[in-house]
Amino acid sequence: MPLFADVILPLALADSYTYEIPKELENSIQPGHRVIVPFGRNKFYTAIVFKVHQNRPENISLKEIHSQLDSNPIVNQHQLKLWQWISFYYMAPMGDVYNAALPTQLKLESKAYVSLSSKYHEINAHLTPTEQEIVDYLQDHKRPQQISNIARDLNNRNIQSHINALSGKKMVLVSQTINPRYTERRENYIRIHPAFDQETAQDVLRRAKKQLELYNFLKGYFEEHNATSISRKELLLDGAFTASILSALINKDIVEQFEVSASRLNKEILQTDKAKELTPIQQEAYDEVKEVFEEKDV
Repeated sequence: MPLFADVILPLALADSYTYEIPKELENSIQPGHRVIVPFGRNKFYTAIVFKVHQNRPENISLKEIHSQLDSNPIVNQHQLKLWQWISFYYMAPMGDVYNAALPTQLKLESKAYVSLSSKYHEINAHLTPTEQEIVDYLQDHKRPQQISNIARDLNNRNIQSHINALSGKKMVLVSQTINPRYTERRENYIRIHPAFDQETAQDVLRRAKKQLELYNFLKGYFEEHNATSISRKELLLDGAFTASILSALINKDIVEQFEVSASRLNKEILQTDKAKELTPIQQEAYDEVKEVFEEKDV
């Protein structure tokens, strides 16, 4: 009698979906296993097996599980029950719970991107013929490639399991999305050129008063703030020095401009608010909770 599996997809879906288990996998698939399943048009997802049974849904054309990724379940029965409780208690789809519970690397999708790691050539790992074929493919294409494209070009339906193996060997990196509209924000910084002999500054700039003022300002700023660089934007903000004066120092190799990756959040201005003072009732409740935590191993 054929076996079926109810699986949890990493999507905000209200229900689990049922797939037929191929004959060759009937003796190995268990709840908690990761499996690759087709969903939608030409897409594959990593699903978690929630239940294995023999009850074929009526009037529904079922798809087969594509492949199995694990020899042992990565989610145990207690965790699956916890996921179910979280889904019920917070009225959240099981797919959302799944997404929150498992790291990205364990959720390969056909639309995910794969690229060679920066040190793949230094890793002395034994590769299967298919894994070597994938590495050669990525070397030829340079840019990150979609898993679905790799599967199509290499004519291999089970490509995800091999990519998963390469990821475990640190040979490839997997990212869920590549958004071409996103570009890393870079910011220009200024520092005194490491090759410049600072003792000669007065002589070199004796006929360029403004340039000397800027140089002395930078030197004093770095000493006062125990820093080695300053944001170009910050330096020119108050208008005391112009971009042309700065460019002159750069052209003379007295200072140099370089780029750094700027966080979307300015960490220097992030401050934690002082903890609010508790009311007597709140303080009493807090002390009771703290006492319980100290008494019991929670």
